[in-house]
Amino acid sequence: MKILAIDQASSTSGWAIFDNKELIEYGKVVFDDDDFIYRISKLRLWLDEFINENNIEKVILEDIQMQIDKETQQKVYGEGNIINVDTFKKLAGLQAVLHELCVEKGIPVEIYHSSAWKSTCGIVGSHRQEQKRSAQLYIQNKYNVKVIQDIADAICLGEHACNPKEKAKVKTDSRTEYAPISWE
Repeated sequence: MKILAIDQASSTSGWAIFDNKELIEYGKVVFDDDDFIYRISKLRLWLDEFINENNIEKVILEDIQMQIDKETQQKVYGEGNIINVDTFKKLAGLQAVLHELCVEKGIPVEIYHSSAWKSTCGIVGSHRQEQKRSAQLYIQNKYNVKVIQDIADAICLGEHACNPKEKAKVKTDSRTEYAPISWE
């Protein structure tokens, strides 16, 4: 089965293609227009063409999350933190648009929380930047290639999706499978 794993973001998205659980190609797509909706539209068009050109049979997306301040353990919202809430809302919209495209095309989608693929790949670090660097080192050691953070995350996400022993899935409907997520 040919799957596409995407570390989707509003401007630079990493992607990785796996064929029969083997990494065969990876890269990034960048849209840096000022208008967010225009960037989402371009990413949707890119994904539509990319699925067709590469005969993708399943798409893997990373779930979104509201950021938590590590020091205070407080959810990030309110005065002074509105950017994080806005980012969360934008990523929710982006995820919905990409998911909808796949449903329209009859392509199954799996969505995993970052903690799931980090566990599968042994990614360590107490802060986001440490974890990003750990993912890059994991890819460098395993595949002998240096990649940017977005691509490293996409490859790790795809590895998780290809590993049936590690992915604990909960079926939510006939087209989408989610890893268990605690919202507490």
